[in-house]
Amino acid sequence: MGDCVSVAIGDHNHVALDLEFGVLGAFQVQVAGVWQAVQTRQVARVATILAGWPGELIERDRIVAGIWGDDVPVTVANTLQVHVSHLRRVVGKGTVQCHGTSYVLDVAPEAIDAEQFVEAVHEAARMRRRQHFARATELLTKATSLWRGTPFPEVLDPDLEARRARLTELRDQAREDLLESRLELCRDTFELADVVADAKEMVSRHPLREKSHVVLVRALAAADRPGEASVAFEEAAQRLRSTMGLDPGRALVDVHTLALNHDPSILPHAMRSITIISDTAPASVDVELIAQRTREAVIDIGAPIVTVLEADAKRAQRIANAIAQCLVADAPTGVISLNQANLSVATLADALSAAHDGERIDVTDFDGLSGFMLVIAGTGTNVKKFAKTMQRWSARPTLIAVG
Repeated sequence: MGDCVSVAIGDHNHVALDLEFGVLGAFQVQVAGVWQAVQTRQVARVATILAGWPGELIERDRIVAGIWGDDVPVTVANTLQVHVSHLRRVVGKGTVQCHGTSYVLDVAPEAIDAEQFVEAVHEAARMRRRQHFARATELLTKATSLWRGTPFPEVLDPDLEARRARLTELRDQAREDLLESRLELCRDTFELADVVADAKEMVSRHPLREKSHVVLVRALAAADRPGEASVAFEEAAQRLRSTMGLDPGRALVDVHTLALNHDPSILPHAMRSITIISDTAPASVDVELIAQRTREAVIDIGAPIVTVLEADAKRAQRIANAIAQCLVADAPTGVISLNQANLSVATLADALSAAHDGERIDVTDFDGLSGFMLVIAGTGTNVKKFAKTMQRWSARPTLIAVG
């Protein structure tokens, strides 16, 4: 077969560090951090087929069928070799190897953007099950941004055509999960409005996929727009009945019922208060573990108010200190730790001023409080009154009360 030379498959780890391959759209390869296309469409098709099974031998006949189908050129052997040679000039001879009548793209699976996409979506699903919505949003944003067009384009291989359909379905699901994760992180009506707008766009594109309807109804209800939420539900139900002859599914019916009943569970997680129970656990439970659970509630779920129940005052102070230390790296404006005895707006203003090089701060007007977190050792009437005071501030800090 022309100048095909057999080369032993080596360790592909060094290749994966320098090369990445894009098949979620027109084929491209990243060499030393720079994305570039290959010379011709035929070379791209060869590369696309090889990238479908990284590290695996692909028979020449399969490559030929995937590129030309039944219209195979007479000089197919030499033509394929020319295409492979062009590809090697871009990615390196050791990356595309020949073994008898087979070829292999000698890279790790994670060098292919389709594999990166699937792994990110699966990891995001694990994060969502654990209610780590911030991390899930990050993963799903990265995953969906990898798409540039049709996966494994312009190839005729039946397995890759089936994988193309699977990836497309997974992308649509990822977009819905991303929208729902963003909803869980909404803390006010402005952020809810963004989700509502994106949900309406998704509903118009995929009117028969019910999850986007669920997110739309829930976001409207959470934004205190019950009339619009009911209209969105009725429009979805009517479309399903007229198009498919089906009633809306349980999830859509349930979210509409919650909206009608003004059920607080319809609110995003970031607009709910979260309680972490410490005092029913053995005293030997590490306070660092409780601090980490609190951080997950604040950072991953986005709760604006977290209460850690602990009956022992000394242990409550230890937990509060551990939480403050745990959150330092995540608070753009800082973490302020107070106790119930010195709890007042004036004391808080003094603490914030000290944290900002003595600059006098009026907490009712300080716009920078958007990233500020307050940890209070103690619960009760004073803390509740203080929490209500914070609700009137233009920028509301996150409140963690331990006691």
